[in-house]
Amino acid sequence: MTGYRRTKVGQLNRLVAFKNKFLSQKVQRNFVVGSKFINDINVSKKLESLLGQSTCTSYPDSQIKSILCSVDLIKNDYLRNERHRKEVCEIPITEIHSYIPKSQKAPSDMSSLSKLQNISINLPLLLKEDEFYDSVTDDGYRPKLILIFVTASVFAACLLFYWHVDYSSKKSFNGFNVLITGGSSGIGLSLAKLFYIAGANVTIVARDLEKLKSAREIITCGRNGDNNVFILSVDLTSDYNILNEVLSNHMTTFGYVDIVVNCAGYAIARKFLDTPTSDIERMLRLNYLSAVYVTRILLPFMLDQKVHQTHERRIAFICSLASQVGVYGYTAYTGSKYALRGFAETLEMELGYKGPIITIAFPPDTDTPGYTLENIGKPATTKAISATGGLASPDDVAKSIYLDIINGKLVSTYGLKGAFLSWLTAGIFPPVSARFRYRTDYLQGIISAFAEILAATPLRAVGIVYAFWMRYITFKYNE
Repeated sequence: MTGYRRTKVGQLNRLVAFKNKFLSQKVQRNFVVGSKFINDINVSKKLESLLGQSTCTSYPDSQIKSILCSVDLIKNDYLRNERHRKEVCEIPITEIHSYIPKSQKAPSDMSSLSKLQNISINLPLLLKEDEFYDSVTDDGYRPKLILIFVTASVFAACLLFYWHVDYSSKKSFNGFNVLITGGSSGIGLSLAKLFYIAGANVTIVARDLEKLKSAREIITCGRNGDNNVFILSVDLTSDYNILNEVLSNHMTTFGYVDIVVNCAGYAIARKFLDTPTSDIERMLRLNYLSAVYVTRILLPFMLDQKVHQTHERRIAFICSLASQVGVYGYTAYTGSKYALRGFAETLEMELGYKGPIITIAFPPDTDTPGYTLENIGKPATTKAISATGGLASPDDVAKSIYLDIINGKLVSTYGLKGAFLSWLTAGIFPPVSARFRYRTDYLQGIISAFAEILAATPLRAVGIVYAFWMRYITFKYNE
């Protein structure tokens, strides 16, 4: 082979060897082939002419075709880099030569060129087309992958926002019977007003008869509709048999329940050793067992009677942010609410497609009579930690829960912080940002899951920071 031909093949070999070296070091993004170098090797035509003039029999037609294809890929790589990364300076050919080790220089004579084993190790031009294409174009796809990732994220966020605001807030509940425990005050009372306005017959359950009568006046507020508000005075911490008798008699008189909202509960904020065992037991009975007993009594009738479709029925459990994260001073309260959350999640799995739709609500600190009593004797550490979340209005919280219940959302949260906390503490759970429709609308479920996966890493980082901050507050107030 003449010196001219050997030089042309050598330049091709050095170009590819240089690119492969940088690919292996994962810094190929800093390499751009200069136009002068591309012109010097003069790609396909000159190489074809060169090989055609030689008597080298070690290059069959299939290998020559592969070499020509590889050269075209180099040229395309140059054109792509030229379009997308003009800011990167061209690397002079002298610099390219300085990076090429002697072991990767071109064959010096015809005999060495005819021995494929001498050149195939360091001659990437002899790679298969798909392998070579992968090696020289991988970096070019990185900007595209980033663009696709960002576009998909924005698309998912937009759809989630659409699904969040696309609520059917004007659903009619004419003919529905709604039972709300703890409906004489706070969030329960606000929910009772919303269901009554929507046309449902509402039964509010609490212990204090006078408060129930007052709550009924607030709910009706002079309205004269076809629906009614019933009051049911019973101690929800009572034995199961007592609750069963009272609720069964009520259903016999006023009809079976279609929607049940377990809202009864109260909190005492004390350190564990400062909490009387009687208060621990009462919180367990009211916050957890009352919801379990009421649901156990009403669920068989909700499944059997066919006045309304099963998927139109609802069971809601009003938990708390304390059932998502443990907070200093809420040892007994958090234990009862975590138990309620675990029960609700498991019941949702058992009912599946057949039973009433479950909604688990996680309201924040809310300005209710119960919250006022809770603050009596609350440790300073607990107050400092809770103060960061602010205080929400019971009407605002109830409206959020109401919309989530009627739209079949599995997890109901309040505000952006509540949504992020539910994502962070979801664990092994279906997409918490999707409504019940995800069971039949798989696109919604997939996009909701994708958005939560994207948010998982940054939210975990925020969660760790918040956990250390709470422990710092604990140390500060208890040193």
